[in-house]
Order: sequence, then C-alpha cells, then structure tokens
Amino acid sequence: MVHSKSISGDKTTRAYGLAGCVGAENLALVKAAWNDDVEREVNAFPGPEHDDIIDSLSHGFNWLDENRQVLGGAYFTSTGKRI
Repeated sequence: MVHSKSISGDKTTRAYGLAGCVGAENLALVKAAWNDDVEREVNAFPGPEHDDIIDSLSHGFNWLDENRQVLGGAYFTSTGKRI
C-alpha cells in the first residue's frame, strides 16, 4: 500500500518520536546485511549527508503513531512484546 502525505517541519523534529523509541530500546532490527548501514546512519544523526534511512524510519514510525487506533492501539516488538 502506498500513502502520500505532505511533509512539514525539519528532519530532526520529525525524528523525535523515533528517537524516543530507540532510546527506550523499543526498536529491533531484523538481522540482515543492511544493519550496519542503519546503525551508522542512526548514530550519526543529525548531520550525515545521506539520511534516507532516518527519513524512512521516522516517516514509518510517525505513520504508525498517527494510525494507532486503526491498528488496534498498540505496537509489538519482534518478540511479541506489546509497547
């Protein structure tokens, strides 16, 4: 499914919710070849020249947050823990 949405605010502000989730250790990565790229970009933010991964993660996180009621009001970690 593809969703279109106008983006407002700066990248750092849009990433606040994601940063809180990461800081609380409520985000897990599926073990894959791209993990090092994700970790490198997350640890360098804000500031890396290329921040497409942060953009994607923050947009996805914010969409989930905005649609929490539609999705049953909860998020689940990869182990099934409700957050």
